[in-house]
Amino acid sequence: MGFAAILFGLPLAALPVIVHLLARRRKQVVNWGAMQFLIAARQKAKRNWRLRDLLLLALRVLVLVALIFAISRPSVPIAWLGGHEPRDIIVIIDESMSTAALDGTETIYERQQQELEKLFTEYDIDSTDHLRVLIAGAAPEWLSEIAVQADSASTKAILKTLMERKPSLASADLQGAIETSLAAASTNPGLARHIFVVTDGQAYGWNPDMNSRWSAAQDKLKEYPDGSEIRIWTPTDEAIDTSNLVVQKVELAREVVAAMEPVMFRATVTNFGTNDSGTAILHWLVNDQEIGVVTVPSIAPNADSTVGLEHSFPTPGLFQVTCRMDGGDVLEVDDQATAIIEVATGIPVLIVEGAPSEDPLETDSAYLLAALGGFTDDDGGESVATAFKPTLINASALDGTDLTEYKVIVLANVPPVSGEVITQLTSFVRAGGGLWISLGDQMNPDWFNSTLFAKGAGLVPVEISPAEGNADERKDFEMVSPPTQPHPATLLLADTNKLDIDRAHIYRRFPFAGAMPRDLSVLLQLDNGNPLTIERQLGNGRVIVQTVPLGASWSNMPLLLSYVAMVHEWLWYLVEPSMTARNLKPGAPIAFEIDDQIPISSDDTLSLQLPSGESIEMQAPDRKVRYTATLNPGLYHFEIKGGPEVATFSVERDPEESNLARFDEADIAKLHAVGLLFGTEKGNQPQTSDNNDGTRPPAKEPIWEWLLVGVIVFLVSESLLALWISKGRNPNTAGASM
Repeated sequence: MGFAAILFGLPLAALPVIVHLLARRRKQVVNWGAMQFLIAARQKAKRNWRLRDLLLLALRVLVLVALIFAISRPSVPIAWLGGHEPRDIIVIIDESMSTAALDGTETIYERQQQELEKLFTEYDIDSTDHLRVLIAGAAPEWLSEIAVQADSASTKAILKTLMERKPSLASADLQGAIETSLAAASTNPGLARHIFVVTDGQAYGWNPDMNSRWSAAQDKLKEYPDGSEIRIWTPTDEAIDTSNLVVQKVELAREVVAAMEPVMFRATVTNFGTNDSGTAILHWLVNDQEIGVVTVPSIAPNADSTVGLEHSFPTPGLFQVTCRMDGGDVLEVDDQATAIIEVATGIPVLIVEGAPSEDPLETDSAYLLAALGGFTDDDGGESVATAFKPTLINASALDGTDLTEYKVIVLANVPPVSGEVITQLTSFVRAGGGLWISLGDQMNPDWFNSTLFAKGAGLVPVEISPAEGNADERKDFEMVSPPTQPHPATLLLADTNKLDIDRAHIYRRFPFAGAMPRDLSVLLQLDNGNPLTIERQLGNGRVIVQTVPLGASWSNMPLLLSYVAMVHEWLWYLVEPSMTARNLKPGAPIAFEIDDQIPISSDDTLSLQLPSGESIEMQAPDRKVRYTATLNPGLYHFEIKGGPEVATFSVERDPEESNLARFDEADIAKLHAVGLLFGTEKGNQPQTSDNNDGTRPPAKEPIWEWLLVGVIVFLVSESLLALWISKGRNPNTAGASM
């Protein structure tokens, strides 16, 4: 039954009045002389009784009126009762690395939780509101996507859950979190959406100049009812200590090295403060064992200092290289950085040589194998420890060789091969393999151009011209220019204080013909600027084309100290794509195959420990592991549950997240311009939403419960008043005696 229908019962409230009127009876008046003195007293009492009767009548009417209204279940606008309309509230909590900074004895993150309690009070968030919490980390993450009533129990539970969390090592995508909040489905389309961003006030990451995204956010906000807003809430407006000395990522010349090979570690220390940093002590550790200490001199504000340490590993394996600074600044979590280095052995390399020669100077493979440190051929013999395990075959055997067993293939002055071999080599490189082609007297330029170049669609990116120069006349030669362009394959060769690539003499070579594509790199060039060796990416792999043999027939390069370094560095560079990447950018997938030497069955479960300390379980079908949720920086440890460690990976952090500089006036002005509010400041004129024409009825609060309480109060009052009136009219007095 509707509200209006129930109100038809209001005439029933007249029943007490009718009864009251019917109860008034006319009495016959008899004049008695002695009564004249009593009449005056009775008239005074009668006036008092009349007032009491009217009050009793009013109470009885109110009982009926309140009961009728209570049955109709009425409601009134919330504003009449001093409350507020229900709101759709989304709170965004910043969990970026910068919130781990100390502000006094507390972290900013702890201060944010206190500020959230203050926000609940300041904005009178109560059970009429719908509340959700979104975590702003490397990617937005709902603490609970389902909205709850923001009563005392719910808000206390949310605060308790947040206090059990801790900041990550990632930057917070706060703009993305706001976009996620705006895109979230409404709990009630009629509610205004209030988005509160509880953050530390760090300026980095807000991108106020990205006008297109902020304009889109403004347009989205206008789709919600009037009063919707986005408000930034920071723990304090007071200046805090934003100075911070940070250890950036550990840089490795290579992620894969050989045992006993000296390798240089480098780390950059940055001063994000406004004053000189003073000296700092850096500790270098390998698997938490200290291997050296370096002192960093005072660093000027916003300046860097790079430090390094050389080390060699005696045995193969995976090692964590850490650079750790003695603590003391406001943000200690960025006082160290770690990189993973793999010390490998037995990397399979296939060396393919052309027709054998009786002259040792014409045998390229002899120089190449000597540079690698030796090998064991099919006939047996002593082997020498080396990171690479070379296998030597003749070009005629290439057609029947399984290329997938090797990481790198070296074609050392081979004659033309079949189209099937070229197809296999192309597939090998595209899958991540490395190919090194050195040209010599057995190469046919026409075949090279038609088959290997294939009008730019083949293995190599450039054509060649017929060979130039006289290898028999050693007085005429061209000089090699030391590398000047930064390239990982030529960093060592560029150091002419240690190596002698600048003494290389080229007697004969194949010139490159035509224009050089933009996607190739020149590893070596002559003094006249003509390229001698080029490199390109093909699919997932790499190809090096060298226009002179690897032997000493056309140059003196095998007789130089730099030759050994060149062979090793170029093989390492070629093998890199096929090796497992251990140091990753945020979001890059982890993919590896469990080593055959680690025992694991199909029933075994892998345990992955995340940077947050949380552990998850996963399977490794066919010994292959893939994990993609790597947005959070830090170390990812894989181990067999209840067994040995399998692998460790490092995801680097964003160095700018260590810059604790807060919003300045320019930043605040830009964010104001795109509609964001700060703290408790008042907004401008209410926005006009696209989906509200001003006719939306105000939210109401039911009051029928209070009317039922009124019925009870009126009934009790009526009963007490009726009893009092009855006693007043019939006093309990003793009769007179005659």
